Amino acid sequence: MVEFINTDILLKHEDIESLSASVGIAFPDALKSLFLKYNGGEPEPYNYVDDVVYLMVNETLPLATGRDRDTAIDVYNDLIVGRKVLSAEYFPFAVDAGGNYFFVDCSKPEAPVYFYGHDSIEPVVNLKVSLDTFWQRLVPEDY
Repeated sequence: MVEFINTDILLKHEDIESLSASVGIAFPDALKSLFLKYNGGEPEPYNYVDDVVYLMVNETLPLATGRDRDTAIDVYNDLIVGRKVLSAEYFPFAVDAGGNYFFVDCSKPEAPVYFYGHDSIEPVVNLKVSLDTFWQRLVPEDY
């Protein structure tokens, strides 16, 4: 079971709807739930493991923040709107310690997860899991 520590400001449904509308994306339910319950929190455990990759999730990105830090909207505006590393329906929700990002495809209700490694040979990896399943795949470091 994943727990989240050091969460950021609490958000209401109205906040999430307003912020998602500001970027022109309808968030899938799993992404709304993440921001509502664990806005900007650090998952514990934090290691994502499947048959192909081993990744660490440093923290979830806050949709809005009460601290001096980047938000998911800041990252979206930089990577999607500015640099166009993925198409507009992809929204960032987490980051690893190296500054690589996890995205959700918001055009699909199951919220499939993708990993973007800015210095990787294959920069975009489809993890082939939903956002809900993604959290279930996190394991302790010494698993």
